[in-house]
Amino acid sequence: MKKTIALALALLMCLSVFAACGGGGGGSTAQPSSQPSSQPSSQPSGASPAAPPTSGGGSQQQIDQGTAHQVDPGIEITEETRYYEELTVIQDNTKTPIIDPHNTASSSSSNHVVFNIVHDRLVQRKVDGYEPGLAVSWDSDDLQHYTFNLRPDVVFHNGEKFKADDVAFTIDRVMEIGTGTNAYTKWSGVESYEIVNDLTIKLNLKALNVDFIKDLSEPYMGILNRKACEADSENGAQIGTGPFSVDTFVSNEYGVYVANMNYWNDLPITKKITIKFVAEETARLIALQNNEADIVFSINPVHFSELDANPNFMTFAYTVNNPIMVTFNTNDPLMDDINFRKAVMYALYRPDIVMAARDGYGTEPVGGMFWGYGTEFKNEAIPRIEYDPDLAKQFLAESSYNGQTVEIATAIVDISAGAQIVQQQLESIGIKTSMYQTDPPGMTAYTTWGSNQSQIVVFVGGWTNTASSSRAWFYPGNTVNRASLNDPEINALLDLAPTLVDEKEREAAYKKVQELVAEKYVYYLVYWTNHVVASQNGVGGLILHADAFHDFTYIYRIIED
Repeated sequence: MKKTIALALALLMCLSVFAACGGGGGGSTAQPSSQPSSQPSSQPSGASPAAPPTSGGGSQQQIDQGTAHQVDPGIEITEETRYYEELTVIQDNTKTPIIDPHNTASSSSSNHVVFNIVHDRLVQRKVDGYEPGLAVSWDSDDLQHYTFNLRPDVVFHNGEKFKADDVAFTIDRVMEIGTGTNAYTKWSGVESYEIVNDLTIKLNLKALNVDFIKDLSEPYMGILNRKACEADSENGAQIGTGPFSVDTFVSNEYGVYVANMNYWNDLPITKKITIKFVAEETARLIALQNNEADIVFSINPVHFSELDANPNFMTFAYTVNNPIMVTFNTNDPLMDDINFRKAVMYALYRPDIVMAARDGYGTEPVGGMFWGYGTEFKNEAIPRIEYDPDLAKQFLAESSYNGQTVEIATAIVDISAGAQIVQQQLESIGIKTSMYQTDPPGMTAYTTWGSNQSQIVVFVGGWTNTASSSRAWFYPGNTVNRASLNDPEINALLDLAPTLVDEKEREAAYKKVQELVAEKYVYYLVYWTNHVVASQNGVGGLILHADAFHDFTYIYRIIED
């Protein structure tokens, strides 16, 4: 049955009203155009997951887990409402090294936040799903062959008209650059395309894919401009059709983005957004308290209750999909020894790791799967590996370990703090270790597929709510597959699952994938991070996604008289 899909989903306002007084300051009117110890402290024996932050003063809102929400400032908006024209956001503790969705260094959540405002996709993500973006509609008889009808009134930031040729160029560019990016994982499913005319393009997939339209809405699936990229191979990918254009960008430090007044959709309320990376946790807090930042991510958990009780601020708590994990590079001879991997896993005690990394603000898995927190088809029936130092020593004795020093690679301040506990716990059973600390771009380079230099990795990576995002972790050729996993049975299931129209069959396939991965002992899920975003009072329009790919398109801050 032929389906013509043209969705226009309204944004869901999901957070409750906050009564507070705040910020003030000058600004011009702009109306919205759219609304621990080194040894485990006790035997776990069924230890419960750490609880998310709880509200202390009434200003903090606990977000439903695994979903997305739009921030509501709880202040009445009228025709006289005035807004700040410039906002400063201190993004999470990952850097933005380059603005290019096809570069392997651009896999962090910070990158995807930028992609959301600079590059439009054929299909746009919204709070409760997706809607038409650069494609006004699309047709498919079989979920394998699609015809996309493109929006006629779109120009790139360089003034070039958006055409079907730009879609074709984007696909060709991804495939030419090759494996290692999220964009390649998705676009590589396209077998061929046909440009019918400037505003119509046909995409033919290698196989039926029930998730294809959702895949197109991901931040890294933005459409690039052929002329811009061919004229400037280094910075041409910064040109998009999005609601903001790049004004200034300093790699790994900050970016300034200005509103695109030729935007085809509702114009942004805020005219300029500065997105900064600030490594020091205290500095991030001081910037918020001094009104030097409007929105701050990655506030140290010890300050949660302090901010929650302050009426000048709003706080929003949520659990991120992305797992903090211990991964083994199975291309390394010792890491390829399953007895050694088992020894490591049974030596780990989650509560001490979570306490060191996040002051206890992390959600431990119930089962033994490796999966996103809010990702569909999570298989919690898989038994969880519990702390057992005697069993760990037994597996170690049966392994090929002979006293050599094992390197643990890690990045990001809080994760590195947890990695130090991992190091202590492994040394407590007789494994000598060293620590290699880097940053997220450095981690990507150090652990890239085909030339992974790591042994054990303690780090994090992205998951969406869609089960097909597991492919990036388990399928050969992908950057976040730091286990160097290449199993024919898992690969076959990952190829099969998106072709299964029946949801129960698809669920069974993905749950089997989780079982097979668990049997290999290559990924150990320590916890999912509980985050609190803090903002000045009067901030609204921010869309918080559970995968941390937040959307700043229509953020604003009200000037309170």
